[in-house]
Amino acid sequence: MGKFFGFYKSERGRKILCLARYAISVLLMIMAATNAGASMLLVWIPELVILICLTQILAGISVKNKWGMKGCRGLFYVSGFFLVLYNIQMMVMFFGSSFITHTMMTNMAAVKDLSGKTGPYAAGVLLVVISTFLPIVCFQKRMAKKVLYGSMAVEMVTILMTGCGVSPCLGYVQLFQTARNSAEISRRVSTAEVNAADFKNEKKDVDESMKAAPSAAAPKSGSGEEAEQEKASDGSRKALTATPVETAFTDEMVIRDNALVSADSKKSEVVKPSYDGSRGEQPNIILILTEGFSQDIVEHPKEVTPNVAAYEEKSLNFTNYYNHTFATYRGVIGQLYSGHQLNDMDVNHLVSMHSILEDRGYTTTFVNVEPKKEDWTQYVHNLGFQNVVGDDATELKGMAETLSDRQAYDLLFDTVIEQNETGKPSFTVIYTFGTHLSLDSTDKKFGDGKDPVRNRYYNMDYQFSKFMEKYEKSELADNTIVIFTADHAAYVDNSYRSAFPGKKRKSRVCSRIPFFIYYPGIRPQTVDVRGRNSLDMTPTVLDYLGVSADNYFLGCSLLSPEANDFDVVFDDPDEEWWTAGGQLTELDKSESTIQQKIFDYYTLARNGVYE
Repeated sequence: MGKFFGFYKSERGRKILCLARYAISVLLMIMAATNAGASMLLVWIPELVILICLTQILAGISVKNKWGMKGCRGLFYVSGFFLVLYNIQMMVMFFGSSFITHTMMTNMAAVKDLSGKTGPYAAGVLLVVISTFLPIVCFQKRMAKKVLYGSMAVEMVTILMTGCGVSPCLGYVQLFQTARNSAEISRRVSTAEVNAADFKNEKKDVDESMKAAPSAAAPKSGSGEEAEQEKASDGSRKALTATPVETAFTDEMVIRDNALVSADSKKSEVVKPSYDGSRGEQPNIILILTEGFSQDIVEHPKEVTPNVAAYEEKSLNFTNYYNHTFATYRGVIGQLYSGHQLNDMDVNHLVSMHSILEDRGYTTTFVNVEPKKEDWTQYVHNLGFQNVVGDDATELKGMAETLSDRQAYDLLFDTVIEQNETGKPSFTVIYTFGTHLSLDSTDKKFGDGKDPVRNRYYNMDYQFSKFMEKYEKSELADNTIVIFTADHAAYVDNSYRSAFPGKKRKSRVCSRIPFFIYYPGIRPQTVDVRGRNSLDMTPTVLDYLGVSADNYFLGCSLLSPEANDFDVVFDDPDEEWWTAGGQLTELDKSESTIQQKIFDYYTLARNGVYE
């Protein structure tokens, strides 16, 4: 240590360490560019040169002796602080494919969920910390000024050409603006008044509307019209019938079914998908929300999730279907309530899928796979389910102190079996955690097992298939439907790109996600919803089952032509997109009235409706 301090005190040593500090910044920049693209260097290099020149100029002002600690000490520290901020942005870009976002900051409490990459993350943080404490020595103040002016000119031109979003330093300005806007919205929501009637959707007489004459195009077997007109085995339940839909229906989407209409036809009359009643008038419902899962993974040539792909083929499957927000806290509650969430821990006081089903005699349950996480457990209990299971789980075999996907699916099956024995219909929801960003599989591995991203999705797919095997062999197959989807799209970081090379996504957080409804004997159909999103999940399921109630849903049924702007808008604090037509287009908040409507929904959801 004595030799090191001697080296540190010497003029030569301090110059070498100063160069090392600059070298670390260059290294982090190059690492980030391997993830974001070499074109980003057009902005990043001039910006780094500007910061280095500033440190040289400010250090030149403050250095009065070999320690550089006399004179203008404040400027000496400021000169290094700029580089630290730059290095942090580069490190985050390397690991997370973006600069620091508001969503990242609000999810700091969940940092343990990223424990799968503790080693690499710790190494990155250590590199930034080391660079922070390395000295800054003025080499050539006059030259630094000349280079500074030239670099600033280059920086201004490149930012004008590419936009502020590619600048590490301006990224902090955008982060501050987003945080300030969110705080202002939260403050306004607490005092604003909204007319609830603007959002209220009146109950429709679904039972009557569903009792149309059967279509001649429908198949006449198993799950077709004959089965739909028959009573249940106990003779007590009248099944629902499929509804012929006019051409207006196909203007919104294309339904593909060999028995009904060819994939490229829009002129033939089609049969609106509806529950055939074969699982009873009030079937049990299982809703699986898979952590961070995109349809791109299902369709990738690597075939990491073959079982999910197979079930899509034999289900009522919705394609070109997008997530409406990011991340989990917003995604789960947003789908169950068909609404938007302002802050992670906000409570929604409006109508949800489970509250509607509860009013119809269902037992509602949420399976908690993160019982050690206090914020998440509180969030789950605030969702409004009658029961939460998993809180007392002690043997947690998943990473980040969670139930592994194998444990989660085992608990789900046991829970639904137990509820089935009561004779009451049940609605059970599970959010599986094993595919979370940074994690590896604790059970099944894909191929040679070297890629943790492929491993975790392969394991999820395997555990899902094992659950479905048990489901199809049990009494649940006679009275239970399974709904499979994701809480939100998979986040694109460097590991994701490496695991699933090929098609480049336009957004890190918004993309197509799976959504299908299955039970044995269901008529397999594919519905192309052309860019509509997960706000429509709850209205779609209820419409499919023939359930109607007064509500405040922002979404619409995907089985209805009554679409709106909400279900083609992705909204979170950091990104806004139009997804209409299955194409992502950036949404200009300043020009969109939809943002005011979302604000009004925040107000209504947080404050509730009192009559």
